Amino acid sequence: MNLARALVAYGLLEAGLFTQGEQVLPLRLRLELLPAAPALLAHIAELALPLVGPVERLVCLPDALPLGVAISLKSGLPLVYSRGRGESPVLDLVGSYDVGHPALLLMNTPPAVATLLEMQRRAATVGLEIGRGLALLAPAAAPGEDSPLPVVPLLTLAQVVADLQQMDWLTAGQAQAIQRSAGPIFAG
Repeated sequence: MNLARALVAYGLLEAGLFTQGEQVLPLRLRLELLPAAPALLAHIAELALPLVGPVERLVCLPDALPLGVAISLKSGLPLVYSRGRGESPVLDLVGSYDVGHPALLLMNTPPAVATLLEMQRRAATVGLEIGRGLALLAPAAAPGEDSPLPVVPLLTLAQVVADLQQMDWLTAGQAQAIQRSAGPIFAG
């Protein structure tokens, strides 16, 4: 199953002109609907397994909870999730943990590097050692291996654009405009 095509088929990825605040963005991700596509969610978890690596805990951002649960079920690794309420880490991070657990941070799409580093810092205060991240979908500007918190994507924007163009879902001009964009790409 081609992941970009599946996201389109299930209505989780749309092309067009989407207003988000003052910006008009060319793609919209609707990953909050991922639990409504259990076969796709299970497939994504299978694709993620080889990228999980040697960790003892999975940690996920609030919007990636369905992804986190699916990967936890497939891997057998305990999941810790953020409630995203801005509370102290001991109240915000829900799950079983204590000092010294290497962890992987799961996300739908990478937030700003500062947000990633803040999550890493907060998790460290309760003993979770987040060394890297795993994103379902990342734009070209995802923090790479040289980042203080590297993020590996299951799917990149370049792959999505190539697949959508091959499906005749994007014109060559649309594809080039998306690839050249320096700002945000996805409306959420």
